[in-house]
Amino acid sequence: MLSDWGLIGLFLIAVILFVTSMATTPLLLTKLGVIPHKPNKIKNATYECATHTVGPSRFRFNIRYYHYALLFVTLDVVAVFLFPWSVVLANLDGVGEFAGDALFALVGMAVFVAIIGIGYLYAWKKRLLEWR
Repeated sequence: MLSDWGLIGLFLIAVILFVTSMATTPLLLTKLGVIPHKPNKIKNATYECATHTVGPSRFRFNIRYYHYALLFVTLDVVAVFLFPWSVVLANLDGVGEFAGDALFALVGMAVFVAIIGIGYLYAWKKRLLEWR
């Protein structure tokens, strides 16, 4: 019988074999002639939403978009952590042997939300949330 680490190792080996086979199978089938490889001008043309691009396809974005994206990602992380925490905390009655666990969970999440709040206050102080 395998230990927990043995199962993790077996899983990692399976993942590596799967990814390697997914990457090499099309190349192998092309070399064997099962899949024809006939590149032409139309296949190599760039397109966007099934239409030809007009103008340069590479342009610069304003840096403020990245600030909003990072703030959005932090809100998503907070939501991902708050939902399971609230479900577990609702199941702890705060009485008896689980009283310490409920208090620990509440204080831990309060610290987490405080750290995220400090980050938002910093962004607000630096005026990153204003569109100039």
